[in-house]
Amino acid sequence: MIKLEEFESDLPYGPWLSRGCDVWDAICAAVNGDAGALRLLLERDSKLAKYDQPLYFAVREGHLDAAQVLLDAGADSGEELLTVARDRGHERVVQLLEETRARRGRIKPAEADHPIHVAVASGDVVRVQALLDAEPQLLHLSDRAGGTPLHRAVAASAREVVKLLLDRGADLHALHGAGPGSERGYAAVDFQPIDLAFWSGPFWGVRGDIETARLLLERGATYDLVIASALGDFDRVRAFLDEDPKRIADTRLSGKRALSSAVEFGHEAIVQMLLDRGADPN
Repeated sequence: MIKLEEFESDLPYGPWLSRGCDVWDAICAAVNGDAGALRLLLERDSKLAKYDQPLYFAVREGHLDAAQVLLDAGADSGEELLTVARDRGHERVVQLLEETRARRGRIKPAEADHPIHVAVASGDVVRVQALLDAEPQLLHLSDRAGGTPLHRAVAASAREVVKLLLDRGADLHALHGAGPGSERGYAAVDFQPIDLAFWSGPFWGVRGDIETARLLLERGATYDLVIASALGDFDRVRAFLDEDPKRIADTRLSGKRALSSAVEFGHEAIVQMLLDRGADPN
């Protein structure tokens, strides 16, 4: 068995984690390729997949099964990991990372914003329509932060623009890229437009543009346990859990979870039901 001490100096953020914590245990499991241990840790806390270090070491050591477990839980398959896998000759891991990135479809940030992003953010429907008439492909163009025009329109509550973009075929399920965030460094990585309708306030906190959220749902946005909890849909939340109790641990790629979402929006009855069904209050 590999001893983690051998790799402490290689931690992307340094050996600052305490040994008893779940993150450290996940790193140990990843270093040793213990996919079973990783599954157990993720069942207890699915947010562990959001930390960079476990997947980094699974990739570095070429542990395909461990990497698969972490990616399935939502870990970030970044370009730097592909470089690590290629440099070490882990071709099957390279293939896994590439397939995961293609399946997720995260938007690649552009070098600069385009006029369509400015028009969208300002709610200028006439200007947006003119730009799309001239260049329909602008519908999918990324801004410098990694968001599509639809992401920008939703974040700005520009509902008439949102309708226009959806009528033209905008991707409701596009994942926001990992470009520069706000002046404080916060970015909406892996947010779908529906996530931004709920969470795009200061520091990507609670915002709750319910009208825009309902518009997106009417057009086919994903309506899962987390979204239902944020919206306060008690019956839908109960139906999800009756159908599959394990969904209590569901996490969106944005990192949002059912219990915290219900708490944030003040849905006390849903909070109580989620706790009764086994949601982790921590």
